[in-house]
Amino acid sequence: MTTIRIMTYQVQRCRGGDGRVDLARVARVIGDGAADIVALRKTAEEIRRREVDEALARLPALSESDRAVVDKLATRLVNRFLHGPTERLRSFPESTRVEIVQELLRGMGGTPR
Repeated sequence: MTTIRIMTYQVQRCRGGDGRVDLARVARVIGDGAADIVALRKTAEEIRRREVDEALARLPALSESDRAVVDKLATRLVNRFLHGPTERLRSFPESTRVEIVQELLRGMGGTPR
């Protein structure tokens, strides 16, 4: 049986969650073909966006500048929380990594691939 792995990735002008434009980083992620890790980060980003939107809805008096600070803070926190685990996951064999990420996604309310 042949296994086919499919990966989608939103390049977003090669700007990472940290705000830096880094073509090499995007190429590395895509080249690694670590679809499971991309799924984990995508799920975390969806949760982050939802939580930020909820928080900002409760703070209507914030200026656009302050709203951007809240959004940037949430992005940086997600990136810091995921960086270590993501790097560790990359060290596992793919089959083990996929199982771990699927369990994490279930816990986060995401859908495993």
